[in-house]
Amino acid sequence: MLNWLRNRKPIIIIGAGGHALSVVDSAEAADLEIAGFIDEHKEGSWVGYPIIGKSIDDIENPKAYRYHIAIGDCIDRYEWYNILRSRDLYLANIVDPTAIVSENSDMGVGNYIGKLAVIVSGAIIGNNNIINTK
Repeated sequence: MLNWLRNRKPIIIIGAGGHALSVVDSAEAADLEIAGFIDEHKEGSWVGYPIIGKSIDDIENPKAYRYHIAIGDCIDRYEWYNILRSRDLYLANIVDPTAIVSENSDMGVGNYIGKLAVIVSGAIIGNNNIINTK
């Protein structure tokens, strides 16, 4: 089994914007448990899930969750990645069930692999990447 499949804690998604729509769709299709969102600009709920807060500090027990950064902007993704890593929080990969990921590939953490994407044997994917649809 690929290492990124092992941790099954609920996921908190960072960012409740356009890219998060794809992430939620893939997470739901993969039967992953979404706890809610962190978003600096929204409150209430979004696409049926609660907005838990504006920062990690709003999470009561941050280590009880996995995290996925669903922000398309590279600078914002990088900043959130550093925040999560500095607090030793687990970044989840979200892989759409229609994607093909070779068991002979190597993938870091915090990656999004979209619909119909193909990760071939021998591919090495680092951390915090978006490999979008097809």
